[in-house]
Amino acid sequence: MNDQLQKMILSKVKNLPPIPQIASKIIQICEKPDYNVSEIIMLVSKDISLTSAILKFANSAAFSPASEITDLRQATTYIGINNLRNLVISLSLKSVYSKNLDFISQKIWEHSIAVSILARLVSLVKKPDIASEMFTLGMMHDIGQVIFKISIPEYEEFVETAFNNNIPLEEVERNFIGFDHAELGGYTMKAWKMPMLFVDTVYFHHQYQQSQYKNHSLILAYSNNLAKLYADSISKTVNEEEINFCEELLKISQSEKDELINNFKEIYEHEKEMFQLS
Repeated sequence: MNDQLQKMILSKVKNLPPIPQIASKIIQICEKPDYNVSEIIMLVSKDISLTSAILKFANSAAFSPASEITDLRQATTYIGINNLRNLVISLSLKSVYSKNLDFISQKIWEHSIAVSILARLVSLVKKPDIASEMFTLGMMHDIGQVIFKISIPEYEEFVETAFNNNIPLEEVERNFIGFDHAELGGYTMKAWKMPMLFVDTVYFHHQYQQSQYKNHSLILAYSNNLAKLYADSISKTVNEEEINFCEELLKISQSEKDELINNFKEIYEHEKEMFQLS
């Protein structure tokens, strides 16, 4: 990776914004005397940059947890709801997203939501102990695309080249930039001092067999491919061989897959409507 380009791109990381809607919704929820913490956690978990910031905050020296905090519920319990609320508000003030996202940003967002939902549904059936982590990983796996989008003016052209020629986006990124969004995402997780689970899994989400977190990476790779089939995405290259291999390792039957896809479609449409993405 070119050092100068890496520094330039990673300098954008500190200012990655959450979606402003989330701050106002959380303020409204917290004003209710009988608010539900679970509602806040679910709302916050849908934002990739905000989720990353909160996990980084919970694992910082200011709180010095005895062990790494890897999901939002754990982080919220540890740092407290007031800290969570204030952090959301502070980060929202730095937002550079408009209420109406451009086409590329919207598709990245939609795909991230799709993968997070699928990853959670798959893990609930096959690996329920990692379900909450998988939702968060699904939201963050393409954080590198977000950074590319706000750092490189030509990035939309790279996306169009990949889409129009049915070439994997990561291949186009490597050809034009010298590294891809998965690598950049891994560097970003490391720069944010995220737990190794996130550094590793994000970095290897297109090379899941190299990850040391086999279950997480397997489910993420599977969900990423399914999301390209059953939801909108800026990339349309689907690895059918990888899907079959993942299903074999996860022991997903056809009936389980059918139920999984049906549940996903129902949940995904609700989430898109909530965030007004279409």
